[in-house]
Amino acid sequence: MKKTTLFASVPILLLALTVSMPMARAQLVDLDVAAVSSSEEYFPLPIPPEGFGKKVAGAYLADYVIESPPGFPALPGVVSLAEDGGCWATDTYSFGTGNPVVFGLQSPQHGSWTKTGPLSMRSKTLWFAMDETGFHTATAWGVVEYEFADHTFQMATGTFTSRLFLPDQDPLDPDEMPFLMIQGSLTIRKINLDDE
Repeated sequence: MKKTTLFASVPILLLALTVSMPMARAQLVDLDVAAVSSSEEYFPLPIPPEGFGKKVAGAYLADYVIESPPGFPALPGVVSLAEDGGCWATDTYSFGTGNPVVFGLQSPQHGSWTKTGPLSMRSKTLWFAMDETGFHTATAWGVVEYEFADHTFQMATGTFTSRLFLPDQDPLDPDEMPFLMIQGSLTIRKINLDDE
């Protein structure tokens, strides 16, 4: 079975249960090394510069679109950015997207962000994937590149890349190979106190 066929039809959070661990490692570690070995994404991000953090700090309504592999539904979510560089995110996959037996569950995402330009920033978060019983199936981390529309910092668009690792792998070890990469785009809109 081709891995593209397998992952186009199997939900993200149950992937580690659909094949045995040895088979998963044997079939899925042959990803393009160049595509996953960008060293800057494996290490902690620096604290953002003063001033920029105050402008972007807050909670945002997010819309995620998974583009690769194909076949996944759009995901609404919430992203929170702290002034000091903290970042948290939750989307509907956290609650099984209405069918936890099929889609599994995942923890909230935790991580950090840094400024990359006058209107741009990058975040990196880590989370755990479970089946519907709470059994740990994967550990994942993702990097998001944001570009804000203007200096009001009310809306941004961006792209994301997530990497999933088997439970016995160390997701922070740059020599570990993920068994799955997920890529897509997103839009975030700031939640303001006067939005009524």
